[in-house]
Amino acid sequence: MAIDTPPPIRGVPTAESRMEQTTTADGVTVWTIRQGRPHRMSVVERNEPTAQDVARFQRLAEQWREETFLSSSITANLAHPAYLTVMAMGEKALPLILRELESRGGQWTTALRYIVNQDDYPDKPADIGKPRELKEAWLTWGRRNRLL
Repeated sequence: MAIDTPPPIRGVPTAESRMEQTTTADGVTVWTIRQGRPHRMSVVERNEPTAQDVARFQRLAEQWREETFLSSSITANLAHPAYLTVMAMGEKALPLILRELESRGGQWTTALRYIVNQDDYPDKPADIGKPRELKEAWLTWGRRNRLL
């Protein structure tokens, strides 16, 4: 039987006491008393890639590079399953993509534009078709946002 409201806190509750509800795999509701203020993570902390994310990104980036190395079609390169999977990683991929762009270059600006809010694009329409300018605009943006 699930309980929608927490039981009363026994003992001396403080302003920093709180109840947290979790549900186990078999559907049992568990209430836990937590002391202290909850940790508020910054956007950078919240989106920090895990070791598993890093390994996955490196595997996908290497696969993409190997399988598109001889391709002259930008459209085919950007539609490659490994590239699309990196984009699907979302904000966790941002620091990884920026590091890859900084160290090895590549057609990563499309993935960055896909993940980042349109209002935050650092590149300008005049930069389109200018790989160096695009790369530098995104690397500057990454440094400014503490992703590099």
